[in-house]
This record gives sequence, C-alpha cells and structure tokens, in this order.
Amino acid sequence: MMNYDVLITPINGHFQATVIGLPNVTVTAHTRQEVIERAKSAAAEILASSELVKIELEVAPPINALAAFGGMWKGNELFAEFISAIQQYRQAEN
Repeated sequence: MMNYDVLITPINGHFQATVIGLPNVTVTAHTRQEVIERAKSAAAEILASSELVKIELEVAPPINALAAFGGMWKGNELFAEFISAIQQYRQAEN
C-alpha cells in the first residue's frame, strides 16, 4: 500500500483534488468526500497500468554566483587603503 498526499481545493461550490506526485490525476466533485473517492479511483487506475521507479541523476554542483568576485581586488593599493581605514575606524570605536 502506498500513501499519497491530496490537495483539495474548493472551487465555485465544487471541490478539486490533485494527487501530489501524480501530476495527471486531478478530479472534481460536488462534495469533499466524493472528490477524495474520485482521486483514489483515478490514482489507482493510473498506477494499475503504470510503474513508479526511482532514478539517479548526476547533476553538476551549484554555481556560486559570488565566486567570480573572489580576489578581484587582490594587489589593488586603493583596496588595501580601504581595508586599513576600516580597521582604524573599528579600533577608534573600542
């Protein structure tokens, strides 16, 4: 037995149910209980003629957008003066 989450949404006096994880299973009905039963039935029908499998994907590591800026001020005398001014300011506060 498998458990699925079902999103139930009231729409214009009716109910709509979408089975999470089965994107093609969306049903409508007049009552909440009826929409749940229809969702169960539709999901069971899909799963009876389908197969759920897990696959493993190799994905590239995420790109750090700030990495391109690392070291960009290395060797810049003005930046060194800027850092020195920050340090002096912090020491003056203490």
